[in-house]
Amino acid sequence: MANLVLPLYFQANPDTPAADDATYEVVSSHVNLGSGIDLTLDNAAKIGTFVNFLCTNSTIQASVTFSTAAGGASFDKITFANTGDSAQCMYFEDGWRCVGLQGTASLG
Repeated sequence: MANLVLPLYFQANPDTPAADDATYEVVSSHVNLGSGIDLTLDNAAKIGTFVNFLCTNSTIQASVTFSTAAGGASFDKITFANTGDSAQCMYFEDGWRCVGLQGTASLG
């Protein structure tokens, strides 16, 4: 039987990282990405940690790179090209997984 992983949500206001942030430690389950944001998502402290990324301004595309990607390097980066693009990510024993993409957001 496979292990069951339940999502863990942070009870916090949405976070909007600054453009200069190189690495990101999850402090909210909802993260707004502005134009040109390039984050590296640190490993989560707990299995099941859930994060929703939303591109709120796409003058310049934004991206999120997993520090550890479940499934390997071909699944380690999400690119957000348009305002409204979103992605849902969850942390598992072997790293981050993208569990949902909306709009033109792409994985790879």
